Amino acid sequence: MRERSRIVLSPDAQRDIREALKWSRERFGERAAVRYRDLLKQALRDIAVEPQRPGSRDRPDLAQGVRTYHLYFSCTSAVAAPEAPQAALRNRDIF
Repeated sequence: MRERSRIVLSPDAQRDIREALKWSRERFGERAAVRYRDLLKQALRDIAVEPQRPGSRDRPDLAQGVRTYHLYFSCTSAVAAPEAPQAALRNRDIF
């Protein structure tokens, strides 16, 4: 089994995620916001397991060692595991 990388979210990223989830809830309802939250969590789990996974790319224009990853690439994982334990992210340092 692969060792997970440590995912650390900056305070700005934490705020952005909270705001995006709030916006999603206000515009599309609670169920959509829950699905979006679950997709975000799955994407973070996917990145923790395989940081250079397909769909991620180096972003030296932002900073050394920075990569970006689109949520689209975690859609099938999130659908396959809709009841994934939330503790997987709670036990990590998240920004």
